[in-house]
Amino acid sequence: MTTNATPSRPKRKWLWIGLASLTVGPLAMGLGLSEQITGKGTPKPASTFRTLDRVGAWGRIAPMGEVLALTVPTDSTSGRVAKLLIKEGASLELGELIATLDTYDRRSAAVNQARAHVEVKRARLAVTRSGAKPAERLAQRAIVERYEIEHDHAVKELARMKQLQAKQAASQEQVAQRELALNVAKQNWEQAQEALVALETVRPEDIALCQREVAEAEASLAMTEADLALAEVRAPTAGQVLRINTRPGERVSTSGICEFGQTSQMYAVAEVYESDIGRVATGQAASIRVPTLDSILSGTVETVGQLVKRKVIFSNDPVADTDARVVEVWIKLAPDDSTRVRSLSNARVEIAITTTP
Repeated sequence: MTTNATPSRPKRKWLWIGLASLTVGPLAMGLGLSEQITGKGTPKPASTFRTLDRVGAWGRIAPMGEVLALTVPTDSTSGRVAKLLIKEGASLELGELIATLDTYDRRSAAVNQARAHVEVKRARLAVTRSGAKPAERLAQRAIVERYEIEHDHAVKELARMKQLQAKQAASQEQVAQRELALNVAKQNWEQAQEALVALETVRPEDIALCQREVAEAEASLAMTEADLALAEVRAPTAGQVLRINTRPGERVSTSGICEFGQTSQMYAVAEVYESDIGRVATGQAASIRVPTLDSILSGTVETVGQLVKRKVIFSNDPVADTDARVVEVWIKLAPDDSTRVRSLSNARVEIAITTTP
């Protein structure tokens, strides 16, 4: 009996230690969760940071429409920058010229040549519509009048010769000569009249031909202008130049000529775990902590993404889930807060989205 009672004390001691650990562990976890729900301490958005009224996530600052890499047109035959017309931080309007390529001068000359060709064709159409020159019409009328006089004189001469023939003072041959002269004068007069009508009449066929030539020239001009546009890089929207990646004389790399964004309105882009995305909806309020400013910003959920993808923004925790699946949520910052972070595109932030009214 003595040998069996001695080892029972260590067993009871370990049993009490196990029971204590089971009691203290959940209590400590409960205290930590309570601190998160009440907002005490610094929020740490992660998949384990789930509370009843809040979803946490890592995120970044971005301008409206994302940061754009402006590059040369895909159909451009050259990728070398000739002139750079912007500076970092500059504000641009829609369509404002950013840079020109080394093919710009040659294509600009082709546009000028095509424009001149269009003007020539339009002038020819105007001439065709107006008919002959006034001086040409005046000269042709004088010819008609001359032949008319010759015709009337031939008529009188023939009549006079027939009277002489009746008196046997002229031969049949002389009468025949006057008749021939009258026929010639009549033909000349009629031809002159037809020529005058032709000068004063504009044929629809001539006008149609000139119109087709004008259309062809205008199409050629449009093509050269499109080619010229391939030698230019313009702002796609109003926005700000965030960074310049290519200088004059350099070929444009995959990062583009410059990075550009609509910084008039800034957003916080949260990477919400797919397991939490069902709790997020548009219109919910969000708090954004920006370590760079060491301040808290406010915003409203504007867009919930429709695509699940791999996590891009990570915390400093070396054991964080680098293969997590997330959905992007775009949070529109309040006007004052948007102005404060205009120069902080891509800055990492901590985000807490309130999921209860």
